[in-house]
Amino acid sequence: VAEHSALIANPWSAGVLDQIPTDASVGIMGTGLSMADVVASLSLRGHQGPLLAFSRRGQLSRDNLSGEWPEWTLPLLSPNATARQWLRHIRNEVQRASAQQLPWQRVLDEVRAQGQTIWQGFSLTEQRRFQRHLRSWWNVYRYRIAPQLSQVIRQRQQQGTLTVLAARAQAIEGSGEQLTLRLRTRKGESQSHQLD
Repeated sequence: VAEHSALIANPWSAGVLDQIPTDASVGIMGTGLSMADVVASLSLRGHQGPLLAFSRRGQLSRDNLSGEWPEWTLPLLSPNATARQWLRHIRNEVQRASAQQLPWQRVLDEVRAQGQTIWQGFSLTEQRRFQRHLRSWWNVYRYRIAPQLSQVIRQRQQQGTLTVLAARAQAIEGSGEQLTLRLRTRKGESQSHQLD
């Protein structure tokens, strides 16, 4: 289906989103920042049709901060601390910040600033453990979404015009001007979606 007229491989190509009818069913592979940009761009163009976004875990990027907030000082752990110890430490710091009426984003900003030091302190085994178990979670807290985009995402979800799934694509088939997207959810269910 690489040449199918309903497939958009690059949503940033000039004018490509303008060609999507406002009532079209649209599937978006990925649920990160690019998905949020596409949903917001379509919404600005008056799109009201159903949107389906999917990724292996179906996680959405978390909201970024707006306004001014004080910095947070993150106490460092010993250089040989494990990923699990860091996770526990960061959760405790988030709770401590919350008790001081500070948002979790300030703590994660400091983790990000110390990221190279923390990463280099991990053994190769701990780096692999982080990659396997924590990277996808880190990404949604690290690569945050602008509050304005987040509002559009929430609004579309509340309206029922945006569905976010934890799923993998099994097949994409073209028929006429439509595509059929076959997904397998994380729960093992098969789903079919007609896209315009």
